[in-house]
Amino acid sequence: MVPQPLAPESPTTEIGIRLALGASGDRVLREVVGRGVRLTIVGAVAGGAALVLALVSVAACYVPARRAARVDPVVALADE
Repeated sequence: MVPQPLAPESPTTEIGIRLALGASGDRVLREVVGRGVRLTIVGAVAGGAALVLALVSVAACYVPARRAARVDPVVALADE
């Protein structure tokens, strides 16, 4: 598992690099949502989070990931 970047710009750059190297948008989407789901599961086990909180967490990962997977790699890397 790759550690989550701390800076808000880093995921966009990371996703842009992955897309530029040939990753499909679906693959990037699965990877980002997968990270969020793993973090949600750890939080649910550690803190007994409710189902509603888990669903909101997954949605909070999916929406930005879907948008980021559609970004043109050139645009994502030009922000650097």
